[in-house]
Amino acid sequence: MRTAKPVGTWRRALASSGGGTTGTSVAGVGLGDARRTVGLELAATSYSIGRRHAPGAVGSVSFKVHRILPGAVGLAVGVENVVNWGDSDAGRSVYGAASRVFRINQDPRMRLGAFALTVGAGNGRFRSERDVNTDQGTITPFGSVAFFIAQPVTVIADWTGQDLVVGTSFVPLRKVPLVFTPGIADLTHRAGDGARFVMGVGYGLRFRGPF
Repeated sequence: MRTAKPVGTWRRALASSGGGTTGTSVAGVGLGDARRTVGLELAATSYSIGRRHAPGAVGSVSFKVHRILPGAVGLAVGVENVVNWGDSDAGRSVYGAASRVFRINQDPRMRLGAFALTVGAGNGRFRSERDVNTDQGTITPFGSVAFFIAQPVTVIADWTGQDLVVGTSFVPLRKVPLVFTPGIADLTHRAGDGARFVMGVGYGLRFRGPF
């Protein structure tokens, strides 16, 4: 009998720049078994935190289908902002990506035990600011690299397709799935707003069900 492992997540990101502070929140769920068949992730995003609207008044729904292959390889395709509500200006973005984890040490939990590399391509928000402003329907590459410094700490560099984000992710309590990810966005000054501080907070739940 197959079991499903839905994962519920909550995340709030704060971006601080000269224009003030804004935030988003995401509630997501994962279904299926990506190792045996495929996994499906659904996410609802609220863009109205810190703005003139009430939380949840402006948002969207996105989804991703992914598969984990032997050799620590992952494949994913997804669509962001399939459904929008409120006065959201977030356009639809279609993307595909491949990831692989490379072990540096025999035990990846050791210091500098492994790193993960992701490469992909997409349209929509992955395009450069110039292509967005001129409404060019281009497909733009993106990618990231994450180094597992120690068991609770990971250092991440992420090229979004239009700017560079660097940060660190850490779990302060080993038995509590609470993840903090502070970082600096737009280090290349290509996204128009300039370098700014960002913070993500995530909490995951896993349970089995007869799906």
